[in-house]
This record gives sequence, C-alpha cells and structure tokens, in this order.
Amino acid sequence: MLSRMLALFAALFIVLPAPAQPMPGDDLHPLAADMASRVSDPTRPFTMIVTLKASESKLSELERLMRVHIAASRSEAGNLGFTLSRSRGTTPDEADGLVLVEHWASIAALDRHLRTPHMEANLPLIGELADDISFLVSKILPGAADEEEIVRFYLDRWIQLWSPGPEVWDAEAFRSLYKQGDGSIVVFDNVGGGVVHLRSFDDYAAQWSPMMAPMRNWSISLEAPAAIRVSGDLAFATFAFSGGEDVDAPDAVRIRQVGTLVWERDGGVWQIIHEHLTLDAGGEPVSDR
Repeated sequence: MLSRMLALFAALFIVLPAPAQPMPGDDLHPLAADMASRVSDPTRPFTMIVTLKASESKLSELERLMRVHIAASRSEAGNLGFTLSRSRGTTPDEADGLVLVEHWASIAALDRHLRTPHMEANLPLIGELADDISFLVSKILPGAADEEEIVRFYLDRWIQLWSPGPEVWDAEAFRSLYKQGDGSIVVFDNVGGGVVHLRSFDDYAAQWSPMMAPMRNWSISLEAPAAIRVSGDLAFATFAFSGGEDVDAPDAVRIRQVGTLVWERDGGVWQIIHEHLTLDAGGEPVSDR
C-alpha cells in the first residue's frame, strides 16, 4: 500500500517550475528525488498542487485527516505555505474532492517533510482511504512562462470559492488566497449601488459574509478565459464573469461583473493584493433583493 501511494503521489503532483536536474550526491526520499528531477533549480522555492477526489462517504474523513496533517506541516522549517480547500465536481456525476497547495522552500525542505513522523504516520492512513479516491493527474508545467498557469489556477480557485452552490459561502476559505495584515490589500468592489474600499482580508470577510449569507444556490463562471500577465513578482488578470442565484424565483439575484486581480509573489507564494470588481451596466448589485 505504501509503495502504491508513493507512486500515486508522484504522478499527481504539479511541480513548478519544471524540467531540471536532480540534486547530485544527495540520498533523497524517493518522492523528493522524483520531484528534484522535475524542477529547474532544486534549491529554490516551488509549488505542488494536488487534487484528490473521494466518494461522499469518505471525503469528510479524508478532509479531517488532511487538516491535521497540514497543521503539523505548516510548522516545519522550509514550508512556505500549505492550504486545503474543497473542490466541487463540475458535473452531477463527478465526485467532490480536495485541493492541496504546498509551497516548499527547496527540494531539501520537501525531503525533510517526507521523513517527519506525522508524514510517515499519515501516509498509510491516506492509503486506506485511497480505494475510493481518484487522483487527477496534471501535466508537469515546463518553464518560467508557466507562472501564468499558476496564477490561472489561483483565479480558478477564486471563481470556485465564489460558487458555493447550495452550501454556505465561506469567507475563511479565501484567506490563503489574499495577503494578510492591515493595509496589505486594496479592494474596490461594487456593493449596494456604491463602491466599498477595503484594506485587509478581515475587512473583506466582514463585508461579504453577511451579504452572501441569504443567497440561494450561488455560483459564477468566467465568460471567457482571463487575460493574465506576469511581470517579475507581480501578476495581473482581467476577466468578466456572470452568474448569481440558480433558483426558480422572481427575486433571484443575477449579476455580470468585470474585474481585475493583482497578485504579488513573496517567498514563492502568489497572493492577491488588489481586487477591483465593477458591475456591468445591465447588472444588479448583489445586495438588491
């Protein structure tokens, strides 16, 4: 079971950036050695994105296990970030799942992680749950240009988290996407026919949580692929999305907005520092019921 899990994990990790050379002379954990062969520089930060699909009966158990695992992993030297969020199936027949985003300072940091007691204890437990889990295999992204693909992944996560469907909109699920601290972000969003100016994620959560609470079966989607540009440690995305309440009711709220998001890369981790959303002239503010 352990060897099968190592093979599955090696297949489903996305390692960014890509093709490279292993660290010579090091006796690496087999998984770390595989990752070292895929990154451009094993001494620099990199990111792994893992998607796990599970049946409804096992997903909650898997999520509990991974949250305990992540809490222990975040305290490790060399871990630059480790987040977990739910991934909704895109069709009625597709199972929900989990998305893990791991940021490591180097291959050596990952190697130390793979040898920790909590990793060695949790890997067999994950293996026990793997019978009903399908692992989505993603390509190895080759080269610096694929920083755009990393940013596109984070934009897709932002859209997905803004689409809770029948579930309650969860502000805390967004926290890892935004830079933290007072004055760390600048947000201009249309709200109730006006514009709000927010300067921290806590303000963002406080603004939107009560407004989203009454929404019914809420989801949004991009109208076309976003335009994304990466310049050094800054990335920019412009896009349009539409959606709202998917209910058969005369007062169902529907919107169309155009937006800009700006990310900053710090320690190999991309986080949102600016958000500007503007309602289309024919749209309606989400606060108008």
